[in-house]
Amino acid sequence: MAVGSVHKQPKNQHSWFANLVYIFATRFINLQCTRAQYPSRFPLKLLQYAAEQGHIKAMSGLGRLLYSSGACRAERRSGLEYVRTAAKSSDSDAQFVLGTAYLEDDVFTQKNKQLAIHWLALAADSGHTQAAQKLRVLAQQESESQSQSSTTPSSNEAPAFSAAPQRAENKESLESKDVDKQGFRQLESA
Repeated sequence: MAVGSVHKQPKNQHSWFANLVYIFATRFINLQCTRAQYPSRFPLKLLQYAAEQGHIKAMSGLGRLLYSSGACRAERRSGLEYVRTAAKSSDSDAQFVLGTAYLEDDVFTQKNKQLAIHWLALAADSGHTQAAQKLRVLAQQESESQSQSSTTPSSNEAPAFSAAPQRAENKESLESKDVDKQGFRQLESA
């Protein structure tokens, strides 16, 4: 290996040191949270280090912490980016958080039921029970709204909710939308 060249690790593999840092940081954070405190800066920096080394669980954990409890908009936005990266790497907790974020209409994501169902279905397929429950609730709400409407959909109109087939048919369109718009609202500059 030449001097100055950078050795890149394969995706989803991280060093043993990053794993050790992740374990230490999560235990430190859990200890502080049992005392009803928000984690201090030190364990968050350790978690950030592990996430930057490619540790998927660290990305997911840091992203969830920042997105749910971030002090400012920049922290919440970077938390959602960590969650997105972990979700794309098949972390079921991150997929659930991302799907839930797309169900809500907040500053960072536009409400997008199709993307929400996509991410929740991926999490449910990975065994995430809360995602499966949320999908059942969405399906029940959709069936109730269809039964309440007096008009029937025309033959060329597709049903509004069909998680598994829709996910398989529209995977390419979801990925292209994800790359182009990423579902984020642009923040207005003051």
